[in-house]
Amino acid sequence: MLLLALLHFVADDEDPAGIVAKLAAALAPGSLIAISHLTGDFAPEEIAAGAAAYNARVPVHVHPRSRDQVAALCGALPVEYPGVVPVNYWMPSLRDTPGPAVDLHAAVIRLPHPVSRPGAAGLAHGVGTGEEQEAAELDRAAARFPDHEITREHTGAGRAYVARARDLATSPYLVMTSSLEQLCTRLGPPRSTLE
Repeated sequence: MLLLALLHFVADDEDPAGIVAKLAAALAPGSLIAISHLTGDFAPEEIAAGAAAYNARVPVHVHPRSRDQVAALCGALPVEYPGVVPVNYWMPSLRDTPGPAVDLHAAVIRLPHPVSRPGAAGLAHGVGTGEEQEAAELDRAAARFPDHEITREHTGAGRAYVARARDLATSPYLVMTSSLEQLCTRLGPPRSTLE
């Protein structure tokens, strides 16, 4: 779903985050939502003056928002790497420099796939199907790394284990590997051992 240069026409009292959540709820797991949004982060006076001049002439006003405000529109939905950044920094060319930040933030949300959870009775005795045992291993990994949502997904190249940070400021934000063991290694020591 493309929400490109749209949400800055939705006022705060019209609940733009709620609109994004309702649209996301209607999409299939694994779907993507692309957002671009006007910001005054890089030229606050110029953008404020431009928005005021625009709003004085039209009935539907524009509402520039900061990076944190744009991130808040995504709610608890997982934002793909590199997070909320200027559109020219989202997927920069390796050959060309992106130049100065433009006045639009961009974000891509990927709706998570549901992860099946096993019944507790079979796991208590170490029995259960391979799916149940793997779900238990995912649960243990999630408990070790509470700052990340850890899932198993199927890609065009086969099975992948994915850790997505629950907060945009968490590093690493996104890790994808072919085994759960590699994923845990890449995430590093659990947070509790660092404190």
